[in-house]
Amino acid sequence: MIRISEHAVRKYKTIMSKKNRRSLDPENELLDLLNESTKEDMHAGLVKRTITNDSLATYYRNGEWRFVIIDNTMVTAELNTFDYSGLGITKNDNRKRSKKAWKWKKKKSVL
Repeated sequence: MIRISEHAVRKYKTIMSKKNRRSLDPENELLDLLNESTKEDMHAGLVKRTITNDSLATYYRNGEWRFVIIDNTMVTAELNTFDYSGLGITKNDNRKRSKKAWKWKKKKSVL
């Protein structure tokens, strides 16, 4: 049985409110979405997340939703609208992201 963390519930409610949808029973809605999801194959982006977070997670997808499962607990629910592969390329159009998107604003020296 999958447990759902408070963080996953909060994240789901936040996303749903941004979509102007009210969630009456977020835990059951998350379980329904998870039951209809498929296990996501590991790719570069997910491997990087696994290393960065130092935990072996399993990722499930249902449309734009991604669910992160660690030790039979859904630790978060997130939208993956860009289908980011972790390589600087979106899977939808295979174009490199613009350099402008990666530029940081340079701080001006006060001196």
